[in-house]
Amino acid sequence: AAQQAPGTIGHSTAASLEWTVERRQRTVTGGRRRLTTGQEAVAVCQATVTESRQGYLCSMDLRRAARDPWVWGQLLLLLVVGLAAPLMARWPGLGGLDPAGVRRLGWIPVAAGAALALWGARALGPSLTPGTEPLPGAPLVTAGPYAHLRHPIYLGLVLLVAGYTLLWSNWMLALGLGLVALGYFEAKARAEERWLVARYPSYADYMRRVRRRVLTLSPPPPA
Repeated sequence: AAQQAPGTIGHSTAASLEWTVERRQRTVTGGRRRLTTGQEAVAVCQATVTESRQGYLCSMDLRRAARDPWVWGQLLLLLVVGLAAPLMARWPGLGGLDPAGVRRLGWIPVAAGAALALWGARALGPSLTPGTEPLPGAPLVTAGPYAHLRHPIYLGLVLLVAGYTLLWSNWMLALGLGLVALGYFEAKARAEERWLVARYPSYADYMRRVRRRVLTLSPPPPA
């Protein structure tokens, strides 16, 4: 058999090496394409989520809500409770701390309040706004929790305030701050309903069907 000269490579061996190199190049190129496609898909998903969040926030019309004094009062109330509740039990004459077992009961109204507020917000959907004035063109929502309660989000916030206070202090402070929050949100609900009656002709009938505003029963509107 013929022998190859030293330092030379056979034709079949060279062809095999070329095929191997070409195959690896195609694999690398394909991998880069897949990586680029994956990165583009991730970028599209991120852009979609960002646009969705921006659109949702824009639909709430936060600029208009920022001019509503009831919104600022609500924020102030929640901020004061959030900062003061852990400290109030230390002040003389405010009852001190309840036993740990009693304070842990505060998780019940906290969980119930959070669930009710989230349920109400989800039911409102594009009609959700922190202000008292309804959003232009927003539909009137009377289903879900609104079939039983006219302002379920406000009741959820009242329960959150009471439960959070109990977790940090005692049941007397929890009851007191809960009543303060209830009084505030009942007043905000009345201001909101003046807008709702003016904006939606069917809201008066809804008020007659669903008597409970936040927690207390309200008198039916005149026919």
